[in-house]
Amino acid sequence: MSRLLCFKFGIFLWIRWIVLAGLIWVIGCGEQFLAQEYVVFTENAYWLFDGNFAKIEIIETIQGDSTEYTLRISDQNGKPVHARFLGYQGQIYLSKVNASVFGYPDTRFDPPVAIFPHTNRTGDVEVMDAAEIRDWDAKNPIRVRVQVTVLQPLPITLAEMRIDDILRIRINYAYIDPNELPFLAGESEWWFGKNIGLIRYRIGSTLYGELVFSSTMAGFVVQQ
Repeated sequence: MSRLLCFKFGIFLWIRWIVLAGLIWVIGCGEQFLAQEYVVFTENAYWLFDGNFAKIEIIETIQGDSTEYTLRISDQNGKPVHARFLGYQGQIYLSKVNASVFGYPDTRFDPPVAIFPHTNRTGDVEVMDAAEIRDWDAKNPIRVRVQVTVLQPLPITLAEMRIDDILRIRINYAYIDPNELPFLAGESEWWFGKNIGLIRYRIGSTLYGELVFSSTMAGFVVQQ
């Protein structure tokens, strides 16, 4: 084979592999994971639970470079925790928590903490470090580490409706710097249904809940 033919054959192989690699990339990116499809933060949405925290509702939405959502999370006695989340490029970040009714300070996070993974592949783990800044001691930020693990999704039936497309994650919130008031410390597990939002939660060994009604799901039947 002449040098010219060898050169042309080499160019042909190179182009073929470039095209093949491009096709693989396109196919792999075709089903892009977007965390916001599982939280469904829409205007005035709410969720009712049979559990320690009985109601979650969106009470404010502010559009900007990122969308800011304020959630009111009420316990069985109506005592509220307010949490501020940011939605940006398909991801959800926790930026502030106000739990003063439970004796905790207003707390913000720098940077805001990504509480969802960037994929839904079982076994994937993501770790993020941030500072927990409390309003009564803002000059002394506390370093924290948040680990999010994607767990095996299992179908769940709620109110006579089977939900198959589920994101199930475990969040471990740990303090790098010791402190006397470990506000969010510990492990929790969260189940989210696509286009529904939160459907089940477990926080530590004492707080738990399961969805009984959601404004985000048409035709959802309330449990009797």
